[in-house]
Amino acid sequence: MRPRDLAALELDRVRRRVADFARSPAGKQACGELQPHTERPAVSRALEATHQCCRLMETHGDLPLGEFPDIRASVRSATREGFVLDGASLVEIRSVLDAAEAVRGFLRKHVAAYAALKELPERIVPLRELQATLRRALDDSGDVADDASEELASVRRELRHLRGRLQRKLEDLLNRPQIEEIVSDRYVTLRNNRYVLPQDRSVSGETTFIEPLFAVALNNRLMVAAKEEERLVRRILADLTELVRTEHVLVLATFETMVEIDALAARARFALHYRFTQPILHDE
Repeated sequence: MRPRDLAALELDRVRRRVADFARSPAGKQACGELQPHTERPAVSRALEATHQCCRLMETHGDLPLGEFPDIRASVRSATREGFVLDGASLVEIRSVLDAAEAVRGFLRKHVAAYAALKELPERIVPLRELQATLRRALDDSGDVADDASEELASVRRELRHLRGRLQRKLEDLLNRPQIEEIVSDRYVTLRNNRYVLPQDRSVSGETTFIEPLFAVALNNRLMVAAKEEERLVRRILADLTELVRTEHVLVLATFETMVEIDALAARARFALHYRFTQPILHDE
């Protein structure tokens, strides 16, 4: 079809409306890029898939598919030698795999009666080991969990112990009567990642800080432990990135299938919303 014919049919407006029914940014983009089929078999397949998706939704409810992020850039970055994904990106990948598992389970349970949709769940390859590892190693905000490794758990226990000990000793110092002549306020604060006490205001008006002798040694130990924690976290993120790199082909294939399912479901919701009927095609 000529561009002016598509413009006369307001195809862009229709695509935008269909995209409103998609759940993911990538699904919305796919809907916005839809083009008319020009070959009879392709037209028939597309119509039948949308029709059967409508019937599936009417019978068994909508697909368990919420918004999911576009992970393509992160997965491609993971394939680069030496690149390490941050926790937030790894959690996004995990969320797509979790969503894919839910959709796969729903379709496998209900799709037997819908021939045009039967291949969809088979194209989602379970990556349960990767899912489980990401779930164990990262919390929902992308921070590396203590359970990610015994070494990390041990270092974090030491960090908590040192911080607690420092704060207690500094607070005990603040409670001594003679300290009033030295400190300007009775609180413990962090300065350059070291626990200190506010002393007084300098000529410039800025508060100065003091670090009692006993705190120097504890702060030094704390900084060493913090550096070790940082090193372990980086190593764990690198290991997780390596797992994604190993499975990147299947991860991307699963994502693309999810986008296809999202766009198909959007067309079905669009059809149900406006009470469309399936057209009957003739050779003429």
